[in-house]
Amino acid sequence: YNALSDMIVLDGFKFSRNTQYKDIFWAAKEALKTERFDAIAGGLQDLVEDLLTRWVEAALKKTMARKLVYSGGVALNVKANQKIAKIPGLEQLFIPPGCGDESLPMGAAWGLYAQLCREQNKTVEILPMESAYLGSKVTNSDVEHILDMPLIREKFIVVEGDPEISASRALADGHVLAVCRDSMEFGPRSLGHRSLLADPRRPESVQKINEAIKGRDFWMPFAPSVLKEDANRYLDMPSTIDLRFMTCTVDSTVEGKATLVSCLHPYDGTARPQIVTKTNHSRYYDLIKKFKNMTGVGAVLNTSLNIHGKPIVSAPREIAEEILSDPKVTLSHLLVGNFFLKRA
Repeated sequence: YNALSDMIVLDGFKFSRNTQYKDIFWAAKEALKTERFDAIAGGLQDLVEDLLTRWVEAALKKTMARKLVYSGGVALNVKANQKIAKIPGLEQLFIPPGCGDESLPMGAAWGLYAQLCREQNKTVEILPMESAYLGSKVTNSDVEHILDMPLIREKFIVVEGDPEISASRALADGHVLAVCRDSMEFGPRSLGHRSLLADPRRPESVQKINEAIKGRDFWMPFAPSVLKEDANRYLDMPSTIDLRFMTCTVDSTVEGKATLVSCLHPYDGTARPQIVTKTNHSRYYDLIKKFKNMTGVGAVLNTSLNIHGKPIVSAPREIAEEILSDPKVTLSHLLVGNFFLKRA
């Protein structure tokens, strides 16, 4: 932190490079050449949190605003967002689910719409984003396709009965469940429609997912999807921020530390939650609710449906083509469309 902190100057809410450094990259490389990678990452994270918090404080002071919409690639820094959410006087913080360059076309379309409305003396009516489920939808033909694929026909069977009850029971029994149904999420976070789910109470869920599918480093935490009515049981919920899109970390409660074991950061016990409501996440809410009816736990572990480093699955056939085709993958339970499948 000390090596990096004077390289960028923040004057009010204007950033600039410290001119005594001709090239920050080479200056940083020289200053940090004897440091461990994790110390560099930690120092940089502290610097980002410090700069962003001071930047927002300066902007709020200048504009006298009490509500903040914040986007850009760095807006996905969930730990920094937790500090921003605690700034005194800030009443509301909104970070959109796709806050990087992928949302620029939407902003351009909204900007043009607003301009045209003003030119025609019409009211500008841009409704709030209620969910991030803006992507391609799983169709009946998509489901028929995967059910007819040789790998699926050979290794899986379709379980009769209510697929959500079967899926909930599989989670309660400690299995990892792949979910691919309804409309895909917009942005980098899987929010229950293209997800790998597991029982949050089981510490072994992290190792099981990493060894069976994801191949991530052990210290990279997964996230909890939590029913809104149970959020205060497990999480220290701030009043300032919308937590539907996994854009901010929060502290966990005593019950949360005991229940969301596999969803918390191992160092500080924080979580990057998705708060799930019946209104905005209908079928996902119902799945977690059935899991709660079986276990008493109103949350599940949630991570994206992909192998680490590869794109998130979009169409069901990609589960077979991109994930199950890998001989190292041992995924055994699928919820695809209205069908629950398990290994034969």
